Amino acid sequence: MGYSEPTVPSFRRNILAWYTHAGRDFQWRATLDPYRVLIAELLLQRTRADLVAPHYKRFMSAYPDIFALAKANPTRVRALLGPLGFHHRSARLPKLAREVVDRHGGTVPRSRAAMLGLPGVGEYVANAVLVVAYRRRLPLVDPNVIRLIGRYFGIQSVNPRPRTDRRLWEFVAALVPSRRAREFGLGMVDLGAMVCRARRPLCDQCVLRKRCRAYPILK
Repeated sequence: MGYSEPTVPSFRRNILAWYTHAGRDFQWRATLDPYRVLIAELLLQRTRADLVAPHYKRFMSAYPDIFALAKANPTRVRALLGPLGFHHRSARLPKLAREVVDRHGGTVPRSRAAMLGLPGVGEYVANAVLVVAYRRRLPLVDPNVIRLIGRYFGIQSVNPRPRTDRRLWEFVAALVPSRRAREFGLGMVDLGAMVCRARRPLCDQCVLRKRCRAYPILK
């Protein structure tokens, strides 16, 4: 199989095509409710999605909307999320909910600046909520995406914390298509997690292999 130089159009096409038939199916992706998406993204921080899924379902049963969470007892929230190691972060969730209720009338904000003003919400979570719930054209940059673009395009960060590297965020932002930004962002995350894995990547199953800079080395 020959090697071709990486190109943005083919990268976009292949990500979108792959995600259509192979993307992961989670409860929080079957909704456009920004509250449910926000809670999912907060739970997913540094935690595997398959571990989050059952706890997310129980959490949503206990606190089905932002108003219920705003009134929650932090001790009960902590007990629900304790198995995920959320002992400190879980106490922030009712506080975040009260902020949304008091400052935004109970509606998770559509503004990126307003999202970043919420307690416990960083750049990735803010973008993820805006992309997944509001279909905004914004980049999603997590370790899976960083690894994917590093291998495919040869883009590497010298920053000891690559997720804070503005160059990477700008590069990924330029990749996001004007249409289907939600599917594209989730597709990159999923392909990185499922195929372009950190250990033992499944290169022969990857839709990007023809133009991937790393494929001749990793295969």
